[in-house]
Amino acid sequence: MLKLFNKMDLRLMTVIFLMLFNFAFSQGGWDIKYIPAIMIDKSLIGKEIRIDFKDSTNDSLFGSKISKLKIRDLLSSESKINLFIFKKTLTFKENWNFYVDQGFLKDQLLVSTSNPYNKISQIYIEDIDKDNFYLKARYRVNKSEENIKLKIKKKLIKGVLVRENSPR
Repeated sequence: MLKLFNKMDLRLMTVIFLMLFNFAFSQGGWDIKYIPAIMIDKSLIGKEIRIDFKDSTNDSLFGSKISKLKIRDLLSSESKINLFIFKKTLTFKENWNFYVDQGFLKDQLLVSTSNPYNKISQIYIEDIDKDNFYLKARYRVNKSEENIKLKIKKKLIKGVLVRENSPR
């Protein structure tokens, strides 16, 4: 009787352990908050962001409460934008990477339409004025990375993604 109890106890403990192990490693995460362009102010200076560009001049968003589910809808299309980098105009496409149970700011990029290995990441707001955003970012060109400065007109931006609880 004692051996049977020990075998059953061992099996039960194994099943419980496997369930807990699976649960611990299958948890998703979310560190993104969406801020519509009309709500962007100087309090975001120094914070890491990703830009959601307008698809057209009429592509606008109003309101301040946007749920995580709504973020998926807002970012369902990937807009293209021309940016002036290294004295050239280059075209980039938004690359949104959301999964069933997670979405992290670090996974959202601007990818070159001419070379998918060229990407812009780690975008920070340096300043904001009446008409423009002044940004610094990391630009990956093939295998090297460089810091770049960008100036983007406010009228081109629908909103930004910000890391929730990001350190200033």
